[in-house]
Amino acid sequence: YARLLKNYAPRGRMLDIGAAFGTGTEIFREQGYQVEALETEDNKHRYIEQSLGIAVHTSPIEEFLESGAQPYDLIVFAHCLEHLDRPQRVMKLLPRLLHKDSILFVEVPLMQEFVSWSDALFLTHKSNFSERNLADLATSMGFKILEKTYFRHTEAEGRDIGLVLQYAPGQPAEAWSGADLETGDIRELYRLGLQSPPPGDQPIDYEVPFIEHFFYT
Repeated sequence: YARLLKNYAPRGRMLDIGAAFGTGTEIFREQGYQVEALETEDNKHRYIEQSLGIAVHTSPIEEFLESGAQPYDLIVFAHCLEHLDRPQRVMKLLPRLLHKDSILFVEVPLMQEFVSWSDALFLTHKSNFSERNLADLATSMGFKILEKTYFRHTEAEGRDIGLVLQYAPGQPAEAWSGADLETGDIRELYRLGLQSPPPGDQPIDYEVPFIEHFFYT
């Protein structure tokens, strides 16, 4: 992230939203940024503050966006959007933390590379995103896409998509170019292993032998 984003925001105030234990935040500090973190989990934000000595905000992102915080030069918003109850509202309010030259980096898992019946109970992901879905969300909220990139953090995982964004309200939304999932394709992803898929408007009952992803809470 630091190598990528230094091309767009080489210095200044940086906010890491959903910073976990702050290891990424610390890298940006080492690169010369004035860093702050936002992390709501107690054990994580205590580590950031007490062990790393980094200023940390502990309120939910929705509350923080309403708090009147001063704008940042760079915001890293990686692997958070899929966890939120209202991702559209958060994207709409994020420009409150940006000035005209600020950079926002958003990264989410690509749904077609992650979803399966065995992880359908992975309830921490409340939304799934395709490339076009994420791009449409960003541009509809007034962001301009400066760069699109992909990450694969471990060999066992699918790819994530990252967008380098700048707030530019009033510009026409960019036309999508490239392949993307259609509604039918998405439905097929969630039919894996079912004997006879029900109609789309009917509840689906199913059993899984195990939950593929399990995280401590």
